[in-house]
Amino acid sequence: MRFQPSQNWMNDPNGPIFHDGVWHLFYQYNPNGDQWGDIGWGHAVSTNLVDWEERPLAIPADDEHLIFSGSVIHDAKNTSGLGTTERGPLIAFYTGHSRDEPQQQVQCLAYSNDGGETWDKYGTNPIIDLSLANFRDPKVFWHEESKRWVMLTALAAEQSILIFTSQNLIDWTQVSRFCAPEPMDHEWECPDLLPLPVRDHSDEVKWTLFVSVGGSAPAGGVGVQYFIGDFDGEAFILDPGERGRWVDFGPDFYAPQSFSGISSDRDGGLWLGWMNNWIYAKQTFPCPSRGMMTCARRIYLHREEHTYHLVQQPVPLAQSMSPPQSLPRRISVQGDRAIVLELTSELGEKASLAVDPLGVVTIDRSGLSTELPDEFRQKHEMSFRPVSGQGTVIVLDEKGIEVFATGGRDVMTALLQFEGRSIRLSLEELSADAFASSAS
Repeated sequence: MRFQPSQNWMNDPNGPIFHDGVWHLFYQYNPNGDQWGDIGWGHAVSTNLVDWEERPLAIPADDEHLIFSGSVIHDAKNTSGLGTTERGPLIAFYTGHSRDEPQQQVQCLAYSNDGGETWDKYGTNPIIDLSLANFRDPKVFWHEESKRWVMLTALAAEQSILIFTSQNLIDWTQVSRFCAPEPMDHEWECPDLLPLPVRDHSDEVKWTLFVSVGGSAPAGGVGVQYFIGDFDGEAFILDPGERGRWVDFGPDFYAPQSFSGISSDRDGGLWLGWMNNWIYAKQTFPCPSRGMMTCARRIYLHREEHTYHLVQQPVPLAQSMSPPQSLPRRISVQGDRAIVLELTSELGEKASLAVDPLGVVTIDRSGLSTELPDEFRQKHEMSFRPVSGQGTVIVLDEKGIEVFATGGRDVMTALLQFEGRSIRLSLEELSADAFASSAS
């Protein structure tokens, strides 16, 4: 259902791409241990976005650089000249993070001519070097209207996004800079920019910029914000009156990246994120690994008068619903119904979820193991405005809860951690009146 490596450490998703009928996911990975360390790019593939197969390490760290986050595109016309087949290469753009002091971050590339199985680092990396310490996370895409490649990078400490363009994917020119519309105390990382359709408005498409923020998110710690505007091939222009809004109101959604190789302006984007939080990521249980992705989510926009809202909906989960209490589960709840569920282990650990149809989702992890940090063992709430005809979808297993309320306009993600291995689910669906009575 969600991707988790079989061992070691994993954080941000990198370079997701749909290519030749296969979904590829790359990710920050330490092949040498279950703590953050010798970071390179791991690799997994899927044909349905639910069942994932690990592949060999794609891009390893080297003596000079750790391999930080980035993106992958298909250079179908071989504009880079790095291809050896008629189909052109896959090209991975990543940040090289210097092993030695002073810290330097530069933009580099690697290329693959066998569909992503093996990768060669470009011989004259880096392709962009601004002699900066916090300059990272290249997101590259083709802009059809201006007929050129576009790269977004984060100036993390300055809460800014630098935009570059190129004709050949190797030589890049900086063309603009987007700055946080309001001062912030935390770094920006992992930008993403894509055109999204506005559902129920057939011809309307809006460009949406996403940035991962290093703190002050609604549930504490890291989170993701989005900005609505337009993009002309050089500059992202924020719509009047727009400001950053949070993507997810749970504690564990960070550094999402959208899949390239699909038409986001027509069908909506598709992305997933790291299901963790830097407050406690290094202290979670290392079994089978430290690190997991969320489920894949379709994203688009909804407009109410002149305000746009991000909508996220989980990719359908193929599973048997028998026996009724089995995991994993995808649970759909009508808008006027309440749901209360509880997960317990043979060791007495407990986590619970309650959805009040009047407009509150509560996830409580306070009953999990005392071996977990206090910051993890918290209760989190999300308020939402009920919308007629729009229910709630819950994607659930013993490793995490993802709640999509009001048809996916209000989303909450929380990692779960059990020491026990026998997890029991109890689930009750109630009318709003019955839920109110039980809560009182």
